[in-house]
Amino acid sequence: MIIKTIIIVKVKIKVVEVVVVVVVVVVVVVVVVVVVIVVVVVVVVVSFEFLCAWKRRSPDVCTIEQFTCTITFSAINFIEPNSYR
Repeated sequence: MIIKTIIIVKVKIKVVEVVVVVVVVVVVVVVVVVVVIVVVVVVVVVSFEFLCAWKRRSPDVCTIEQFTCTITFSAINFIEPNSYR
């Protein structure tokens, strides 16, 4: 009886350890994903603000369409230079 109790207690401790490890891994993954999303949003917002500040010097009005268009053409030009001309 005592041996069965010891085995059951050891198994329960192992299960608790596994659950704790799984919870820690899930929390770390969620934190990393949230940090990546925040960094991407900050980079896009700062880029948009920089583009708007640059556009204010010219007669063009800064819009999100111009911003996405500029980013798209920059990415295309980086991948395949002079491909859209």
